Amino acid sequence: MTKRWASLIRIAVAIAASAAMPIHGPAAAQGPQSSMELDGVRLVLSRDELSRLSDLNQVVHGNNRALQDRALAAAQAVANSEDARYVLALYQLEIGRQRRDDALRAPALDLLIARRGVAPAKLISWLEVRGDIAFRARDYALASALWGRVAELRPNDPQTLVNLAQVRDAEGDHRGAIDLLARAIAARGATPPPPEIWYRQWLSIAYNGRLVEQDAAAGRALLAAYPTAENWRLALVSYRQAAAPQGGAEIDLLRLMRAVGALAHADEYQRFAQLLLQAGFAPEARSVLDEGVERGIVNGIHSPIPDIRREIERALQRPGRPAAPADDTATRFRLAAALALAGRRPEAEAAFRAIAGASGAAGRWYPDLAAYWLLWLARRA
Repeated sequence: MTKRWASLIRIAVAIAASAAMPIHGPAAAQGPQSSMELDGVRLVLSRDELSRLSDLNQVVHGNNRALQDRALAAAQAVANSEDARYVLALYQLEIGRQRRDDALRAPALDLLIARRGVAPAKLISWLEVRGDIAFRARDYALASALWGRVAELRPNDPQTLVNLAQVRDAEGDHRGAIDLLARAIAARGATPPPPEIWYRQWLSIAYNGRLVEQDAAAGRALLAAYPTAENWRLALVSYRQAAAPQGGAEIDLLRLMRAVGALAHADEYQRFAQLLLQAGFAPEARSVLDEGVERGIVNGIHSPIPDIRREIERALQRPGRPAAPADDTATRFRLAAALALAGRRPEAEAAFRAIAGASGAAGRWYPDLAAYWLLWLARRA
């Protein structure tokens, strides 16, 4: 989980230096007590509490764990008042921070968070740390409650929304997580753009949650903000696996991947060539294999590439031409793609926009693919 909390409190007030003051009224019946101020808060401690906490104060920032443990145990034995437990928790939290020991930090934070009248900024910092501890311990219900409180206290903070989204995703609420990420991205604004990792998290959540429409939306958002070659491959591979386009639509997706330079594995080139061959596009199948070999991705002498090449050559010697696609959307899409590759950008964009705004079962993949083509064309000089 992304860490974005204030530094844990370092206690600067030496309890031993606090001036003892007489206490009157009901508190006096509990024995001699002292008053002190810590971070602007007036605290009342018994003499025993003050003494043991003073001893603990002397070793908080040292390296002697044995002394710290003994002082902690001694203070815990006498810390009966709410104020004494508060000061003890602060010390225990600091020792746990130094040791990176969540077993020390978690109970201290639980006590501090439950204290009444804590300043909001301090409470938020404690909730964030405790929420992160719970998340790493896979106590997602507790992490959700803690980060939910942070979001209530700081509702428009983008990083808080991202952290809460991670918790929701871990709980299995993928749509809830995506909604939170969308709020975070919107709250962050466009200048500078939100961190790239936020878009990738959106894509990952959509993919793992099998939310195809969100997978496509996340991929496009990622490319609109960070149109790198790596992200083009990430977005299109994720979409291919999530949407699982069939028949001619898979060929058209692989054509898009080729156009944007997103083909990177021998099995992709091999499948692409075989699909093209089966569909009657033998010249294109040969061109695809040649490209894979030239790029050093496909080994031209390893099986089954020589066999595929022989099939392609036999097909090239047979008369005939590819069957036209039965789906009118596919026909219009391929015409738009041909226009794009021919450099006729305005015509291609107009054709792709018409497809991107369409819907219907017959061409259910093509609006998504058209939107990706439009992103690619927008970056062309």
